[in-house]
Amino acid sequence: MPSRTRWLTLAAVAAAALFSGAPDSSLQAQPPKAGAKKPAKKKQPRRVAAQHVFKVQVRNPHWQVSGVTSKPIAHATARRLKSQGWSARVKAKSNLAVVRYRMMRWHTKAVVPGKARANAVANTLRARRFQARVLKIK
Repeated sequence: MPSRTRWLTLAAVAAAALFSGAPDSSLQAQPPKAGAKKPAKKKQPRRVAAQHVFKVQVRNPHWQVSGVTSKPIAHATARRLKSQGWSARVKAKSNLAVVRYRMMRWHTKAVVPGKARANAVANTLRARRFQARVLKIK
């Protein structure tokens, strides 16, 4: 016999001896234990769509005028407006003053989940005479 044929024959005999139902076979399958439980298959978590986040920005490039007040109150009002992002100028005549103010740059007013909610906030700000835009963050 050629060596390849001899090898295949030996492999077939060994396989028959191992997998036969002989009682002296050491590799015979054992019955499952009564107390053993099969591990439960874990369910893969459902993928949830990512929450989109939007920011609402506003500006007001048109000059607005406050009411006529005294000079110290007008300067305090201008300081407060500048701290909130407005550019403010005080025009004074004798003891009375007027504050003119506007917001040229875009300022973020709200960060909200969902485009519909962001548009609702933007429409509210537009009703207050601001220019509003909605930007997607994520």
